[in-house]
Amino acid sequence: MYSYEIDNYLKERNYYLNSNEVLLITNIELNPQISRITYNPEYNFYEMYTYDGYYFKFGVKPYVRSLRKD
Repeated sequence: MYSYEIDNYLKERNYYLNSNEVLLITNIELNPQISRITYNPEYNFYEMYTYDGYYFKFGVKPYVRSLRKD
């Protein structure tokens, strides 16, 4: 993804992603322009910087295990 595509992706999701979306966005093989990623466990958010000058900050939805029906 290009940085502007990441920006649009985050905006569409109100900067709040589930775990699969986080894996997609932080994948440096798919997004080689990412220069640095930091995670703040206290407030549960990521900060991401790119070589082309973009800065992103986004939160993570808590994992919810589906209920098993027997």
